[in-house]
Amino acid sequence: MSSPSFFRDDTSEPDKAKIAVVWQLHYPFRQWQLHTKKKANVLFFEKRKDEYSFWQFIFKDETNYNSIELKQSAKFEVI
Repeated sequence: MSSPSFFRDDTSEPDKAKIAVVWQLHYPFRQWQLHTKKKANVLFFEKRKDEYSFWQFIFKDETNYNSIELKQSAKFEVI
C-alpha cells in the first residue's frame, strides 16, 4: 500500500496541502518527544466508506519535517 495521495510527489511544484499535513504530523510528534521524553509514533488514519487505512511514518531527522518516510501501512475492510 502506498502513501496517502497528498504525500506523493506527483508534481514538481511544492504542494501547500502536503506540507500542511506533514507539519500536522511532525509538530505533535516533536512536542510529545520533547515534553515526555518518550518515543512517539507517527500514525495517520483514513476512513472511506467501509475501508480503513493506516500509515505509520518515521522522521529520519526528528528535527526536520521534510525527512518523513513511510514505515508501514495497512488497509482493512469491514464487511
